[in-house]
Amino acid sequence: MKLRSILALTTALTFAVATPAAADPITGAVAAISAGLSWLGGTTVGAFILRTAVSFGLSTLANMLSPRQGQQAQRGIATETTTAGGTAPQTVILGTYATGGHLECPMMTHGDGDDDQDYLTYVISVSDHRISELTHVIVNGVKDRFTTPDSGKSGYYGATANSSKYRGRAWLRWHDGTQTTADQKLVETYGAYERPWTEDHILAGVAYAVCTFRYDSGYKQYPEVKFELKGAPLYDPRQDGSVGGVGDQRWDDPDTWQFTENPVVMVYNLLRGLTLADGSVYGLAVDADDLPLDRWVAAMNTCDEVSSTGLALEKRYTCGIEFSLDAEPLAVIEDILKSCGGQVAECGGVWSIDVGPAPFPRAHIVDEDIIVSSARDRAPFRGIADTYNCIHGSHPDLHANWVARDAPTFYRDDWIQEDDGRRLVAELALPTVTQYGQVQRLMQELVTDNRLMVTHALTLPPTALGLLPLDTLTWTSTRNSYENKLFQIVSKAIDPHTLNVKVALRERSPGEYVYDYYSSDEIYEDPALPYDGSPPPEENPPENEYTDPVTGDPLEPVRPVTSLRMLARSPRRAFGKSRIAPKPFLPKAQTIPLSPRSGSDSNRTSVSNCRTSDFGCSRTARSSTSSRICGTFVCRKWAPPCARS
Repeated sequence: MKLRSILALTTALTFAVATPAAADPITGAVAAISAGLSWLGGTTVGAFILRTAVSFGLSTLANMLSPRQGQQAQRGIATETTTAGGTAPQTVILGTYATGGHLECPMMTHGDGDDDQDYLTYVISVSDHRISELTHVIVNGVKDRFTTPDSGKSGYYGATANSSKYRGRAWLRWHDGTQTTADQKLVETYGAYERPWTEDHILAGVAYAVCTFRYDSGYKQYPEVKFELKGAPLYDPRQDGSVGGVGDQRWDDPDTWQFTENPVVMVYNLLRGLTLADGSVYGLAVDADDLPLDRWVAAMNTCDEVSSTGLALEKRYTCGIEFSLDAEPLAVIEDILKSCGGQVAECGGVWSIDVGPAPFPRAHIVDEDIIVSSARDRAPFRGIADTYNCIHGSHPDLHANWVARDAPTFYRDDWIQEDDGRRLVAELALPTVTQYGQVQRLMQELVTDNRLMVTHALTLPPTALGLLPLDTLTWTSTRNSYENKLFQIVSKAIDPHTLNVKVALRERSPGEYVYDYYSSDEIYEDPALPYDGSPPPEENPPENEYTDPVTGDPLEPVRPVTSLRMLARSPRRAFGKSRIAPKPFLPKAQTIPLSPRSGSDSNRTSVSNCRTSDFGCSRTARSSTSSRICGTFVCRKWAPPCARS
């Protein structure tokens, strides 16, 4: 009976090789090869695990520094200046971010009297999805709020009282993407244009701004604008009372969703899929049952933990991103995960995630648990090309109009001495991170994690079937002089003949999350935390985490580590809660289904088989309707002096 239950437990996992998900072609190809090799039998799978243990054991930093094919390193925001044309891809903004937007039609002018060039009008779209809020507009490098109604121009907004540079010279009308009618001022003003703005120009599902400027001889060029935004509202399961959370959010009612800067919430929504205005879905269309809430809620709460930089309080991990809909969803997820040093993995259709300090160990092994008849391997070091002892980072600075800035270089003299006095510098670009302290935390976390180099490839008995990639275990080994040493599973394969589990392990340590802030006088003191629908900091205590986020002191686990031998009595126990979610969210006990749903292909268990192109939006080109509404218009009055002459 026991063997029969084990066989039933592993029906969907037989022959499967599971590794953390990756969007780059090289890693995807390796994962695809691994999935194919697993079909050839246990010996071949074992050889594959041994050959690739070192490559799978690369640190998160090494993986982040591997550019995707044809990708250029992005230091600042994605759209620095306003673009134009009818072939630009659609874009979506998540979190707090800035963009120059896209000019939906040529610039238009009108006037009060005989001069029809007194006023210049831009129609600029900022996102092809709903936007939560327009917070600031940056005009020619001056950041301002356009929230004061102009008494002389009904429906328009002027600059706020604390900034008078553009008072009486600039106005704005804003549409957040939920509009159902055309902008009436545009219809009234430009309805008689040669190529008019009509009632049909609704721009449904598109968030856009109408900017109007009064001519002034002080202008040396056409006004340049940039928009600071709070991106699309997203679904947070912690705020959904129907799944065990606290709140009125519901997946099937987007009107209940709220703005968030939480990167794990963003990844969760992209995996399930974002529904666009035309009804198409961008994402992987993963079922909610395949995203176990105990793991995902724990990761969301980790991002919302409060960290101190010495001068200010800020959330541990936040994210802001603008991405185009012609990008693969997994590539976008990869960019979001850079903001929290996270990883995702898919095994048997179930998606796991790991961010921040290593999760509590789900099992403990000793030397006697290892199958000695199978090949084993140990790599104490990695190649010099993937080893770093210094790190330099850059990120967009929201306090300096979103220009790219450098963070202080982090290095340790003892690491440099270990590497024969060579400075091995990692150049890390973090375009999705704006918090100054967060950049320094990520830099230190990633380079410290890179110094943990020990990897193992070994075989465990069938009692380890319940362990998933990204799970951690402790190992006491006389042979290797380990005492409860912490390792993370980075790949897993099941021998179809014996049901033994072949795993590749990578060293982890709680010491990765002790911080030393540099140049703290440059950190902007702003203790206010952005509201994103997550539990308040006082209700998200750190005692349920692996280490204290400030001191780095180890904390007691919420449950004892389970011996691998005890798992034999209950093979499914490893699928229990990884850690109890902080109040007020208490997730229900989750049982992860190991068998595929009816009609699915049970062989498609490797992430390499996720054909993300099937899930991408087919409407990658921006609608050209608005680009045709106005003819090309040469405005001599608004042109630079050289053009006017």
